Amino acid sequence: MPYSNIPFEIKSKNNSLSGWSFVIDAGHGGAERGAAANIPFASAEADLNLGVSLTLGGILEACGANVFYTRKADFSFNQTESSLTDELRSRADFSNEHAPQFFISIHHNASKGPRKNRVELYYKLFTKGPARELSISILKELSKLYPNHDTALRSGNFAVLRENQGEAILVECTYLSDPLLSSQLETFKLLKHEAEAIAMGIINYAKYSSPQAVQFDTSVETVSDSALDFLIVVKGKTDSMIEAGEKFRIIEYMDDEEELLRRIERYRPKTVFILFESANEKIEHYYRSNKGKEIAESMKVLLSGATVAGTSNYLLSQTSAVCLMISTAKVNRIVEAIVKSDEW
Repeated sequence: MPYSNIPFEIKSKNNSLSGWSFVIDAGHGGAERGAAANIPFASAEADLNLGVSLTLGGILEACGANVFYTRKADFSFNQTESSLTDELRSRADFSNEHAPQFFISIHHNASKGPRKNRVELYYKLFTKGPARELSISILKELSKLYPNHDTALRSGNFAVLRENQGEAILVECTYLSDPLLSSQLETFKLLKHEAEAIAMGIINYAKYSSPQAVQFDTSVETVSDSALDFLIVVKGKTDSMIEAGEKFRIIEYMDDEEELLRRIERYRPKTVFILFESANEKIEHYYRSNKGKEIAESMKVLLSGATVAGTSNYLLSQTSAVCLMISTAKVNRIVEAIVKSDEW
């Protein structure tokens, strides 16, 4: 069996979560279907997320918690033709209005490699207190359900986390692209087990904390009142004599990705260019968003002959800015091209 059929001993109606409040966010919904399994006629991620979220919310309510839901059926939160950015911001705004102890977004991941599987917990970037501690507790319980899975605990800069003023986490329960699990996820039994594992993690965390203890300073340190147009992050040597301007900065790359993200967010740039020095003469652009692709394509024309490709790199996905990674042997040339162009 691809998962452990262990019982999670949750005693309902025991008021173990009395005084606690949660916003449960079933990721995606409506036109946004989310990840897809590799079997015909499989449920979309949005549907699996909803099943887990409603079951989780029911358990938390039975234990005395006050629970709010971003959605209870297969529709988007806004139920309008708004952009994905507006949709995610609206979910965070909903959470901010209710001011819960925790915002919990439920998801399932997927990969092109069918054998990859992992339980992933993300806590809001720059908050290493309650959100991280709750993530650890939930990760421990989900690991009991999926003992053969790899695990990942990371800070995340996803929009629903970033826009939240309180403690916020995002749960990737498993990879629905795993052929050993795809059919099992079509049954309510496994979704119920996922909800129970998450609930158990929350209950265990609450044993050693209190609703009043979940507080943090929402102030954000910034370099200036106005955001930069762009930030250039350079890994490798550069002999560029270009100095920082009013609307851009050039900084050195840091191997500590979380610290690098922290520094990037301080500058609040609209666009980030991460330059990697390479022995290869070929210039390679990697992007994640559609806007990143547009900028990469414009740079391809500017620099002639560059390769442009999408990627799911962690740094590209976590910064709130449009982010591109560029591998090049011509660092100085790239720096000068970026600074002199009017494209961004």
